[in-house]
Amino acid sequence: MLKDTIAKLCPNNLLSPVERKRNSLGRNYIYTFDLTCLDTVPSANPKIGLPDIVHCNSAVTDFEEPLQSGTSFMPKLLEGTQIPYPGFPSLNVLPIASFELTEIKLNCFGSASKYPTMLIRLHEMPDLPPLEALAPNVIGKSVFINWPMMHEARVVAISNAKGEIRVGKEGKPKTRTFNNIETDRWSADSQAMFERYFIGNGVPGAGGVQIGDIRLRIKVLPLQGMKTNMNNGATKKLFGTTEADIPLQLALWQAPAPDPRFIERGPMTLQDRYPVNSNVVLTKGKHRGCTGVVVGVVDNKTVGVKVQIIPPELPFGLAIAHSVHESNISSVDAARILKLHPSLFGKITGSLLFEPGRFDLGLNLKSADGMCVVGYTRKKPEKKANGNGASAWAGGDTVLVVGSQKAEAEEQERVTWEYTPKAVRLVNAYRQKFPQLFNAITKQPNERKYDATAAFGPNGQAWLPVIREWLNNIETAKMPRTPVSTDSLSHEAVAAVEKASEVRNLALKKRGFPHETMLKIPGSALYREGSIGPTDVLQASDYNKNEAPELGDRIVNFCASGIPFGARGEYYHDSSGRFRFL
Repeated sequence: MLKDTIAKLCPNNLLSPVERKRNSLGRNYIYTFDLTCLDTVPSANPKIGLPDIVHCNSAVTDFEEPLQSGTSFMPKLLEGTQIPYPGFPSLNVLPIASFELTEIKLNCFGSASKYPTMLIRLHEMPDLPPLEALAPNVIGKSVFINWPMMHEARVVAISNAKGEIRVGKEGKPKTRTFNNIETDRWSADSQAMFERYFIGNGVPGAGGVQIGDIRLRIKVLPLQGMKTNMNNGATKKLFGTTEADIPLQLALWQAPAPDPRFIERGPMTLQDRYPVNSNVVLTKGKHRGCTGVVVGVVDNKTVGVKVQIIPPELPFGLAIAHSVHESNISSVDAARILKLHPSLFGKITGSLLFEPGRFDLGLNLKSADGMCVVGYTRKKPEKKANGNGASAWAGGDTVLVVGSQKAEAEEQERVTWEYTPKAVRLVNAYRQKFPQLFNAITKQPNERKYDATAAFGPNGQAWLPVIREWLNNIETAKMPRTPVSTDSLSHEAVAAVEKASEVRNLALKKRGFPHETMLKIPGSALYREGSIGPTDVLQASDYNKNEAPELGDRIVNFCASGIPFGARGEYYHDSSGRFRFL
């Protein structure tokens, strides 16, 4: 019927060539991993900072899909599909009593929904023994939480409205009886948990489950991954340090689908750990950081490795990082230099809206959501007692689950901004180019939006695209905006490090480095390429004296994706859990 209606009301002969092309089947492509393909793929959007993909290692071919008439897609599982399956969610692993499509005013986007929701009701929990009798059988055991994406965790405490029993410092259970205030808080927290599962808390994925009365809760440490012993290759489960508070009825005591990735393994032989022709990096000794290829196992402690020898490196990047400093001043001082009111200076360096057309004529060197431009703006640094606080290397759990207690406050902190001389010069250049703009906002410093006609006169609207075009072509327009947590070397320091690195590499090449040497290396002093998987935990402190490098430190890549194994470089940028190196 649909095809007949289209043929009658909108035949192909009435369509334009563009419309006919739009309605026709396009080309299908197959992308294949191919190490021999060294082509460069141009950036899809260089304006936002996406780089070209050099040595893409991917091949693309056309795929002709066979057309079959009289067949349609059937949404059903393939025969033999295993449910539940390790690493995939499944609703049915908990005892579900009923389903019902009903209005519960579900809140998954910050406001109550006016539409019906499929509500899942779990079976009521049976009566259980007293807390004192239950604790020895629960504490220290593994449970599976985070329904429907079940995840292993270790129980460290169990509680009810009267008290809590948890593992003490010596590994023995320790009982704490609640006072009236703690009892009320426990009951209030339990009610909040019930409502979060029932109607949600403004986050997609929450709500729609009636879990029943919460009479018992457990505190658990989620599994972070597998930790490998560097000396013998044995693996062991590593649990986190951030506790999650879970209603007991949402925990399973057995894995619904045991995950083979999280099975502990005993010691391995050197032959299994370091197969012939595997790539390695030396982690100890005078050749630390050099790459090599395994030739064979010499004895039960050492491995024969063909090593690419490079002389020990002086910390030239660190020295440059310490010598090249950017000066930063407060917004008050920057405004005083320019003889501007601090609030106007803040608007100019941030967002400055003009109507009509909602033109943003601010420099956008900072934003209300905590983004800055490296080399121009930054958050005023705070003095930290622990000293080393680089975000990409910071301690803490990487795997959090529903119920995990956040170590930091949820509300957004107020940022105190600082500016470099380059930022001050840029504002001054802006004022010299468009003095009428600065005159207009000076007369109305408290406006949230400005009218172009009031600011520039009868022809004011025509000025907006002109100013916007100038802003699009200044030096900061195409520079990336990074979180205020970013710690980065200045552009001058990066350029100096690059120059020093080029000089050093040229000098090494003239001296004949790198050159190959056969060495006997202890197995505990090697890291093999590919030995760490996605579920394994590798920490910087495993192979270094300190937990986090300093900006300018020389580093060697082990397992970062997209970077060649054993690649060397200077660490120069740290932002939101990611780092960059030259």
